[in-house]
Amino acid sequence: RVCAPSKPRAAAESPPANAQATDSATPTSGQQVCVAMADMGPELEFMAEDVETVMKNAVQSTLGIECPWVPSKVNGWTAQIVEHCLKSLTAHNKRFKYVVTCVLQQKVGAGMHTAMATVWDAGCDAHCKVTSDHGQLECVCAVYGLAISPTKDPLA
Repeated sequence: RVCAPSKPRAAAESPPANAQATDSATPTSGQQVCVAMADMGPELEFMAEDVETVMKNAVQSTLGIECPWVPSKVNGWTAQIVEHCLKSLTAHNKRFKYVVTCVLQQKVGAGMHTAMATVWDAGCDAHCKVTSDHGQLECVCAVYGLAISPTKDPLA
């Protein structure tokens, strides 16, 4: 499913014949209603396998297989991984906004706990995470894909 902006309906206007019953009131201006993703095309499909490959390539090209912990390089490494992911994902021309996070931690025997919580439409939006071990450090990279409503481009 894909989120699309809804049109407000006049109170007397009946719902379309193919409308599904819901518990909520008729959408008002600015609210969103979901439509079947299959009707919108492949540019609105979050392909977790492709996103995972992008993240793995970004991490591998930046850190390699074994990487020593060099505190002065950590900020640069995380920025490079995030930028590589964003550039590669943007090149796929999907109708998504992306949020990319990258955490590097030195392996010293301490645990690392991460958590995420979202309030979104699970039919439209998705995420993917990759963890990897690079000798003296560990990397956790995540991408959150937020579907852009299929509206007419105001610049076209």
